[in-house]
Amino acid sequence: MVDYSKKIFPVCCLIIFLAITSVKADSFFEDPLKGRRTIVLDPGHGGSDYGIKGVKGAYEKNITLRIAKLVLKELSKKHDVILTRSGDYKLSTINRAAIANKNKADIFISFHTGGSFNKKASGSRIYYYSKNLEINKKRKKTAENQFSSFEEPVPFEKVQLKHIYNSFKLATYIKNNIHKNIDSIIITGSNIHVLKGADMPSILIEIGFLTNFTESSKFLKEPFLLDYAINISIGVDLFLKNILKKEKKMTN
Repeated sequence: MVDYSKKIFPVCCLIIFLAITSVKADSFFEDPLKGRRTIVLDPGHGGSDYGIKGVKGAYEKNITLRIAKLVLKELSKKHDVILTRSGDYKLSTINRAAIANKNKADIFISFHTGGSFNKKASGSRIYYYSKNLEINKKRKKTAENQFSSFEEPVPFEKVQLKHIYNSFKLATYIKNNIHKNIDSIIITGSNIHVLKGADMPSILIEIGFLTNFTESSKFLKEPFLLDYAINISIGVDLFLKNILKKEKKMTN
């Protein structure tokens, strides 16, 4: 009688070996950067806090919620997106950044609209948190290294300073895309309270002036807001791809 066990055993070992090496190979070549990012979007105002009233009766709290939901819809195709508020209710300023921190977000974006007694004032403003700091290579190094040697946790009111340069870069990527929607776009640093406690790249976007009749009229048109939201999302994706991804590669 032929002993088939002696012939089958080597074959089985070969199959197991190939299976193991295949798994290891897949793991070896798997992109460690692959995965969804967490993005927190903050619709400004809400509830009894109406924000600015537009010339056509539009309130800032409603416009910010609408644009945030449209951006969420676009970014959710690739990332995990969280809204600080999903309905018409008031939320404290400090809790907005706290939501981003609790969810360990990679990006925090707060949405607002502009307003002015000058009815001709127009355009978008993109703010990053800056307390008398200018963005240049020297300041970048100072801001990023200022807290790197601290053993104690960085104070809440200073935590955004270590992200100042990336916040500026995030603003720049978004500006380069939304120029298709708004002619005038200004990036500026300011002591923005809602941003300073956020422990990730963070910006505040004023999408336009509600007190300007032309811009206020645009905000009531869904196609305009949708196109605006798509271009914001493109800017976010480019930032994640070109800035955060490169930084993660350097730390690996």
